[in-house]
Amino acid sequence: MKRKIWTFVLVILIAAVPASLIAGDVFVSFDWTGISPVPTYLRYQVDGQADGSWTAGDASASGILLNLDETVSHTVYVQASYDGTLYGKASSVAIAAAASESAPASAVSAEEPASSVEEPMQAAVEKTEAVSNTKSSLQSMISLDGSFVMYKTGSGHSKALAGTFSQDFFKEGKNFGMGYSLGVFWDKPLVFGVKIGPDFAFKLGKKFSLAAGAGVMGDMDVKVHDSINLSAYAEAGLRFAFSDGFAIGAKFTYVYPFKSFAL
Repeated sequence: MKRKIWTFVLVILIAAVPASLIAGDVFVSFDWTGISPVPTYLRYQVDGQADGSWTAGDASASGILLNLDETVSHTVYVQASYDGTLYGKASSVAIAAAASESAPASAVSAEEPASSVEEPMQAAVEKTEAVSNTKSSLQSMISLDGSFVMYKTGSGHSKALAGTFSQDFFKEGKNFGMGYSLGVFWDKPLVFGVKIGPDFAFKLGKKFSLAAGAGVMGDMDVKVHDSINLSAYAEAGLRFAFSDGFAIGAKFTYVYPFKSFAL
């Protein structure tokens, strides 16, 4: 599936230290604030965007150190990627030429280049917001749930247990998600059933979520196997997330049989 690639804000920092120590060195730092997830790959190029001329960088680093000819102006282009193959549109930062060699080194300060990058910085912020408004990627949450089951019978109710695999999908930044639920049901050692239906989840903070669902179930007495029973079920419960994609939960499930087929 093709993924959206985020643009990002670049900030230039130029150290005000004696020019004899790091003459021509410029540090380009990365600011991923508000971008989730953070890109895994990046590449950069100075004064151009020619194919085959990009240099790979480390997206997890705080930035890149470049040695540039300080007598002329430069533009640094940086592209980000999640898979190392598809890269987003380049963000760029203009670096003005340094003062003449006769000027003191302190004249090249952090404040001076800040004004030269103010416009590209704002453009990058606007592009990031535009992508954010159109992003529709889904986050998948898998859950393994155990259920305490009340099964309606002709003489009352029987108690049983069920195990369920559920997968719900959440839009980026949304707390409500929905998906599907598959489960097995057993009542005593001899009755076995399978249930399937839609699943709904609502996040309560980062760790907990409410779950609810309904569907149909078929079961059969394994020893006698003289009929197949169809039932409707409804359930609700609470889940605890161990990570962004995996949780376990506990539910209460009510099962109501409505049809039996003789074999």
